Amino acid sequence: MDGAWPLAMLTGSPLQWAALAAIVVAIFAPKLIPPLVRIVTGLLLQRYVGVAPPPRRKQSATAVPAVEVLPPEKPTPALRRGADRPVRARPKARPVASLAGAVAFVGLVVAVLSWLLLRVR
Repeated sequence: MDGAWPLAMLTGSPLQWAALAAIVVAIFAPKLIPPLVRIVTGLLLQRYVGVAPPPRRKQSATAVPAVEVLPPEKPTPALRRGADRPVRARPKARPVASLAGAVAFVGLVVAVLSWLLLRVR
């Protein structure tokens, strides 16, 4: 094998890199998705249709009333008859299935992206 083989393994089509970037943004910064969709949609409308996107309404700070949320008061714990300490609830067991499912999903995504980006052509 020649010296260009490792570099060729890192190359991918622009569509593959865009898919990887979309998945990374969806995993690590999901709150960025709506603004990015607005920007991309506006650019596509301007470029291909020739229509300017509708202007966004600015919300004024005075229009929104200030609301203060107070935390709920702690109730007094119930005592058993003749006891001086309250009854403690048993700690809930964490579901193992959801963690295993998340690990399996992330592993599947990594495997598919690795195959798409690193396969030899």
